[in-house]
Amino acid sequence: MRKIEIITVVLTLLVLLAMPSKASPLVFEDEKGDVIDGITNSTVSKSGADIKRLIYSQYDSGKVIISLEVYGEIDPYTYYTIALTTVEGNKKIGYAIAYLKSEEIAKSLELNETVNKVLAVENESLDETTSLDHKFEIINEDTLRVTFNLLSPEESISEIAVITMGLEWNQGLNGWLPRYMDLLNCTVEQSQPQQTDNENQTQPSNNENQQNNKGSPGFEAILLLPAILIALLILRNKKNL
Repeated sequence: MRKIEIITVVLTLLVLLAMPSKASPLVFEDEKGDVIDGITNSTVSKSGADIKRLIYSQYDSGKVIISLEVYGEIDPYTYYTIALTTVEGNKKIGYAIAYLKSEEIAKSLELNETVNKVLAVENESLDETTSLDHKFEIINEDTLRVTFNLLSPEESISEIAVITMGLEWNQGLNGWLPRYMDLLNCTVEQSQPQQTDNENQTQPSNNENQQNNKGSPGFEAILLLPAILIALLILRNKKNL
């Protein structure tokens, strides 16, 4: 009987040691009702584009899980873009993440090459981008979750920015155009302590070493190409009028 107890303890320890280790999740909150109408420059109630919370988790293996929660539901008329900046020594790496639920709208906007993908950019250069394996999931209707691996497990998060763009059909231009926008730009000041945790953790923890602001992102501006492409499409359509 004693041997069985010892074996059980050893096996339990081995299972615990095999579990993936990650830093405490970084949690960034955003206020409700701050979606801006691009035409009237006033706040509007667009819950599908209204950012509520962003949760960033990184494992020792380099695996990353980012969860974007909105006050409403992840809807087909909102374009969700995330720009992540990491550092490894003196090197800066960027990740551009874009998601649009409606394939039909993505096709009409000619965004099939950039939407629903995770692209990596090194050293602030757009000459070479790497398309990464990834997985998009919608959790509880209000959360968009993306999972992928960093180029190197030694990278640490520096900044992360989110832009949601609510799309609206424009009869005059005969196409979908962005009208509503919400922005969350977050800076991380230092690395997080390591802990062993379950990958399915849903309860976020608050962190003191994070800053949220509504200012324009820096390197992230380069990474938010999908959102910029939409703006360019507007200019192109206007020129064709």
